[in-house]
Amino acid sequence: DENGWQYAFAFTEEAQWRHTMDTVQTWVRRRQHYGRCICLVMEDEPFLAKGSSDSRSRQAPAEGPAATGPEDAEMSKEQVPVESMLTENDQLNKFIGIYLSIRNDVDFIVSILEKHKNLITWKDVNVSTIAAWLLALVLCLSLVVPTRLVFVLIIGLTFYIGSHMGRRKRKNRAVFLEALSRWSSSVCGRELCLKGEELCSTLEENGVTRLGLRDWCNSNYRTQFTLKSFDVCINLAELADLVVQASPKFEKIVRRYRAWHSDPYNNFIDHVPSDDTA
Repeated sequence: DENGWQYAFAFTEEAQWRHTMDTVQTWVRRRQHYGRCICLVMEDEPFLAKGSSDSRSRQAPAEGPAATGPEDAEMSKEQVPVESMLTENDQLNKFIGIYLSIRNDVDFIVSILEKHKNLITWKDVNVSTIAAWLLALVLCLSLVVPTRLVFVLIIGLTFYIGSHMGRRKRKNRAVFLEALSRWSSSVCGRELCLKGEELCSTLEENGVTRLGLRDWCNSNYRTQFTLKSFDVCINLAELADLVVQASPKFEKIVRRYRAWHSDPYNNFIDHVPSDDTA
């Protein structure tokens, strides 16, 4: 399954191992790590048995970069695709995630278009009247206020929102790395101070296994990570961002206050009726 377990009825030679657990037909389980092929490293002098004809013809090393021949192409074809190494649950979750992302995007775009259509067609007289008065006011102000000041205000607001999001992201990352340092120090028995630029392999070098890291993240941050979830993380900063994004214990979205000046456009659009409520 997604955690590397296989299930069977008993530890026998005739046992039929499966990827899913059945409470009636599966009573034992086993785990074996299968390495994932990331790339092929071609050596200049491949290992050949002594006395073979190819070994005598390849004793002189080739100068310059290694040339790719038919053997290299044949070896590249023998690489197992990533999809074949995924379990049934991984493939199902992958397709469900793609479907949900497409559905959410389509639902958001359709709802926005529907509300703008209802705003123009005067489904709600009060809301459409307010929109018409606001447009007239903007046209009058455009004759007085220079356009460059409007663009400067928009650009300054964009930079302010980006800086606020960056400060919150760095704060959440620092909190996670501090907690990870305390837990790793208790596991390995010596003081550790982990930084974001350090590689994830630093944890394994200090005695922190991936299984223990997965269990610690799931228990402390209410996540549902598997052992394969951390494969995409190269350094500890990416690991921290992954946990912060998946955990409900971190504040990731700016709180939206219902005051009119916090988000005038979205607050106004919320009052536009849809086809179901019109």
